[in-house]
Amino acid sequence: MPSSSFITPLYIPRSTARQYASHIVLAILKFDSHKSAVIGIISSQNLPLNLTCDFRLKDFLVQQGHFAEVFHMILLASARWSRVSIRFDERYGTEITNKLNGLNVPLLEYFQFTSSSYSVNDVNLLRDAHSLKKLQLSCASLRDFKNVLHGITSLYLTAHYPMTFQEFRDTILLIPHLTELSMLRCNIDNWPSLPSSDDIIPLPSLSTLEFADRRYTLFYPLLWISAPGLQTITLHDIVDHDLPQSTTIPLLLQNFPAVRKLVLQGSASFLEEASFMELNSIFPMLDHVAIVLSQELFVEQFTYAMLETTLWPRLRSVTMNPPASENSISNMIAVRAISKIPLGRLVIPPSQFVRIDWLNQQVKVEVCDMPY
Repeated sequence: MPSSSFITPLYIPRSTARQYASHIVLAILKFDSHKSAVIGIISSQNLPLNLTCDFRLKDFLVQQGHFAEVFHMILLASARWSRVSIRFDERYGTEITNKLNGLNVPLLEYFQFTSSSYSVNDVNLLRDAHSLKKLQLSCASLRDFKNVLHGITSLYLTAHYPMTFQEFRDTILLIPHLTELSMLRCNIDNWPSLPSSDDIIPLPSLSTLEFADRRYTLFYPLLWISAPGLQTITLHDIVDHDLPQSTTIPLLLQNFPAVRKLVLQGSASFLEEASFMELNSIFPMLDHVAIVLSQELFVEQFTYAMLETTLWPRLRSVTMNPPASENSISNMIAVRAISKIPLGRLVIPPSQFVRIDWLNQQVKVEVCDMPY
């Protein structure tokens, strides 16, 4: 079997080709004719396939009426799928899901399934997906994939099809080795009024959790998730009223005793100074905090709160994007150093700081175009 093979219409740069030495990479949305897509799949021989398929109305193949032929060829090669992304809208949603019902995909490692509107068909999508490790769903139903969840380690859900808490709990328990979970704007209803041991969702292998939801306060669903090994948690658009009642903090400490990295992300994020101290009581062992893709006012508020040296005394690393003002950062670093709890690392985007040499003497400054 050849070590690499690429179809010229794909415009894949050589640097990319070296990264995929044992795979054909077919970016279907880049083809300028359906014949190129068909020839590409046929010419790929027996190599694993990485496919990016965009079957929304704006796509060229869909506009020209060649969806059926191209999708048929893609399905014929399903036994060689390795990394596959399928995007579609309501026009072809039913047809695509019906064709994927029970489809044999023994080599599939990553699958992204994105609909432009809610899609649920009460089917068992995919079969023999014993290599599947990462599943990313948008406006789709996790229940449709229940037969291929056992080996998954990373699950990303965005605007999930509505389901009850009990349905969510029963489904997520089918994934015993889950290490990474992202839940953004998921529609989960009928949460129990109070957590009980019978309702807790144990995720013993989970190390990374990302959460965004405006239907409930951010910490409310977290009361039902137990992840004793969780290291990193990302909370989107946190505000003061998201913080839990003090009576529930012991349960959160029990659910997430090992968190070391907290990421606060989103332009709507803002906390008063006292709220940072409440976060400190929930995640007392942090050694890294990242404030990213937020408003400058929120970053400034964070650096001001950090002047209180009882706030995360174990903290050694801070990421800011955008960065706070140079004066605010300098004050934070100086106060922490004087109090014998110095920061060791600061990650920021390119800036016009005039005291960058002084900052580098105090901490290790890492400049990244897009921190985090």
